[in-house]
Amino acid sequence: APAAAGAEVGAGRPLVTLRGVSKSHDGERQLWDAFDFTLCEGMRVALVGENGSGKSTMLRIIGGRDAADAGAVDVAAAAQVCYLPQTPEFDPGESVMGAVMGSSTPATDAWSAYQAAAAAGDADALAVAAGRMDELGAWDAEARAAAALEDLGVLHLAEEPVGALSGGQQKRVALAAALQAAEDAAAPVLVLDEPTNHLDVEGIEWLEARLRRTPSLALLLVTHDKQMLERTCDHILELDQGGAAYMHAGCDYAAFLRRREERISAEAAAAGRAKTLLRTETEWMRRQPKARESKSRAREARFYDLVEAANKRRVEREVDLGKGRAGRLGSTLVALEDVSAEWKGEVLFERVSYEFGRRERLGIVGPNGAGKSTLLRAIAGEEAHGGEITRGETVAVGHYAQMTPDIPAETQLIEWVLDQLDLEGASSLSQDQARVRDTELMLRRFGFRRQQCYAPAKGLSGGERRRAYLVSVLLKKPNLLLLDEPTNDLDLATIACLEDYVENFEGMVVMTSHDRAFMQQCADTLLVLGGSGRGKRARVWEGSFNEYAVAAREEAAAAAAERAAGEGSISAAGSKAAGGRTAGGDGSDGHEAPVELTKAEKQAAYEAQKRVAQAGKRIKTIAAKLESLEEAQLEVAAEMEACGADAGALAEITPRAEELQAKVDALYLEWEELEELA
Repeated sequence: APAAAGAEVGAGRPLVTLRGVSKSHDGERQLWDAFDFTLCEGMRVALVGENGSGKSTMLRIIGGRDAADAGAVDVAAAAQVCYLPQTPEFDPGESVMGAVMGSSTPATDAWSAYQAAAAAGDADALAVAAGRMDELGAWDAEARAAAALEDLGVLHLAEEPVGALSGGQQKRVALAAALQAAEDAAAPVLVLDEPTNHLDVEGIEWLEARLRRTPSLALLLVTHDKQMLERTCDHILELDQGGAAYMHAGCDYAAFLRRREERISAEAAAAGRAKTLLRTETEWMRRQPKARESKSRAREARFYDLVEAANKRRVEREVDLGKGRAGRLGSTLVALEDVSAEWKGEVLFERVSYEFGRRERLGIVGPNGAGKSTLLRAIAGEEAHGGEITRGETVAVGHYAQMTPDIPAETQLIEWVLDQLDLEGASSLSQDQARVRDTELMLRRFGFRRQQCYAPAKGLSGGERRRAYLVSVLLKKPNLLLLDEPTNDLDLATIACLEDYVENFEGMVVMTSHDRAFMQQCADTLLVLGGSGRGKRARVWEGSFNEYAVAAREEAAAAAAERAAGEGSISAAGSKAAGGRTAGGDGSDGHEAPVELTKAEKQAAYEAQKRVAQAGKRIKTIAAKLESLEEAQLEVAAEMEACGADAGALAEITPRAEELQAKVDALYLEWEELEELA
């Protein structure tokens, strides 16, 4: 069974201790009551729980941004709490570098004092500040901050005001500030709320490596990224219903789920036994109403305990996204032809061409700034672009954007969802009761209680707001679903339901996400934007996301090795020109030199190996595409039959039929070639 939340599972000294901490939401819903927890030096703890369980609230309290209703939070004198909030708060006029260096640690304080003295021209203060910089070894603090900003892709914005940055860029600046503060602290406590939001895969892997390199670091992490949780945390702290909390020491996420199910089953069995015993005790209480004073007071007390235990009910929040139904799709779907986009005069991508299948599961990948969100907005018809995007008349777009629209604090949740549908008659609760009932049903399927549907939105957590937004998108019954970072701020149980929904969705799905497990589960084909050495052209990857990630790392390593070899060749040539000799007297080592492949030959060999390795996966993809094409052929054949003797109408349809047949023939030919390889 899991240990109590207050149990110290870490061997290091206690850095943060919560004693009897209680917190309610708006004075009504209890998040946790008399909560105890100790975070020790070297402990890596992932905080998990469903949306609305109080994860972010707990981090805000530990980070000093919120107060508990009762209890105490004790931070050791040597400890420095370095907090990354889910939504950063900055002085909009402060520069990016100033925001990173503004975190209060001895090193950054010394740096700030030195900068102020230099700006004021105060020689005495400058001498004192320089001595303090020497004492703390803080001269490289700005260089280390710049390195963190560079690794997070925002160094070019170092002198820009934070207020001019996008939400994603501000989150990365806040992450750099928290990491900088932790690096300068003697006993760092790093408290991170959804740190992977707005990072690309390379950035997440960099963050994982950085968190692992400091053994003494105390980490408290809220994340929806299962891979990051398992790679950086040793323990899981679960916030459960009714304010209960459980520490699962030394386990991964899969083991946590097993332990949780075992506990819930044990609780249900205990409640069942209590009900059985309660029947006996109730009869005992009933039989002796006149002799109550002579009864066993201990047994009477046990009776009331049994009443409480027997009536204890666990109400699981169930999220049921439905069967993935989509509106009807005609024979014309979606096609991209030579699509390009720019931002502030810089090309993001160019000449992107792709034709969608009927059950398309397309993942868009690439580094931050490659234009993934821009391409999704272009497909949705929300952003101007070069080239041509064809959308069939029956295509209905549902765009689940990266940033959640603002939900006014005093607006009822159900009223806000109805407003997003933009349907006549849905602007108030009284105008269309049937539509209100349908919307309430959908909200409740997404885990909202009935009272939440009609309560002001100010009580919603960040994750609950994301779920409400997803409800508003799916209620439009799209057959083309565009998902931009769909797992951001959702709890892990909801993400699992979303993965099932995408798998069973009857229409087309295009997604981009930094959540590696989600992309591996949901994307069949990848459209790769950007990338070093490839200009701004996109390429199609037919394998899985994990296969792509491995290949991308191998390509990066090969490119680095090739650069190093080139530098070595230049050095060797210079040495030879200066009269240097090799091991053999004639300039050779006595052995025949191996034949060196050209770069084109190496690339061809690599592509051939990759094609063999991915043959099985590609065959499955071809089979799915053939099914979609053959369905389209049946529809075209029906249209041709309906033309009858109308030669003009038939002439308009025939080229489409020939094009479909050519695609089918090409896919079958490729299938035959792949079967020889597989």
